[in-house]
Amino acid sequence: MEALLILHHPDKIRMWNPEAPINTFWDVNSQVLFAISQKLIQHQIENYTDILKWLRQILICKNQFLTNHKDYANVGCHLPICKQAHIKLEVGQVINQIELVVYILSHLKFRPLVDFP
Repeated sequence: MEALLILHHPDKIRMWNPEAPINTFWDVNSQVLFAISQKLIQHQIENYTDILKWLRQILICKNQFLTNHKDYANVGCHLPICKQAHIKLEVGQVINQIELVVYILSHLKFRPLVDFP
């Protein structure tokens, strides 16, 4: 995971394919996000917290890279894998949030506000 994070640093992304960095970025980044999100959805990764922190860092790097290339950042973003990755990422986040709420609620200890005789 750390290696993927290093590769997603904005300076490194340009080296993926210097002739077409934006197109390559959209393809590679979407493949990575799709694969990780799929594993989260299917519960194939146990350390959710670490993965979510890692995803946050990847998305920060993604935003930095796109901000640096804002004039043509959307070139190549219409690949089918881009949309699929976006959907998987959102579904994964929703599922994780629901599971977190269920977990919290299952561990709460409710006490009545009024003691009944």
